[in-house]
Amino acid sequence: MQQGYEMLDYSPEVPKRSNKYVIIAVALLLIASTTSNTPPQQMTTETTSGNNILNVQYNQQPQALSNEVTNLANVAPTTQTIHFGMDSAILLHGEVAKVEYFLTMVKDGKGTVSINGYTDNLGSQAHGIIISEQRASKIESLLKQLGLGQQLSLAIKGNAEENPIGDNSTADGRALNRRVEITFVPQ
Repeated sequence: MQQGYEMLDYSPEVPKRSNKYVIIAVALLLIASTTSNTPPQQMTTETTSGNNILNVQYNQQPQALSNEVTNLANVAPTTQTIHFGMDSAILLHGEVAKVEYFLTMVKDGKGTVSINGYTDNLGSQAHGIIISEQRASKIESLLKQLGLGQQLSLAIKGNAEENPIGDNSTADGRALNRRVEITFVPQ
């Protein structure tokens, strides 16, 4: 075995665990313990078939932990990128779910939601402004329809082909640039 690597024994009686989920769970528990006045009742580490398992039991209900994590958007800017079809203000399949998720993160906050529409570099600058403004307006309408919080203000702008995030010389790059970025900036 090379130094710096740990071999994990996944015997049949021990289910496989993803390190990614363990790290997320520990981070959430740490956040909850620093934002809550309720300390954990018990925190132990067990070793089963060579695997370390962290067991934590909290006095608070899971819903309270969920609320603590959801409200973290009120502390730092939160951004979501929504993609569109070519020369269109129609959202690609699955993009509405991203808007819904964004809204759940920010709807109870106080601040500004900035909606910036973008295009690829195909077509004229004037046409790009029109399409990027239509895309931004589409997201504004969707946020309002889904129940945008009353303490949130909106700032909307069409930017045409400014600030590309993909290479406009390729089809994949242009697809990345056909987007709206929605950002929540807390007060």
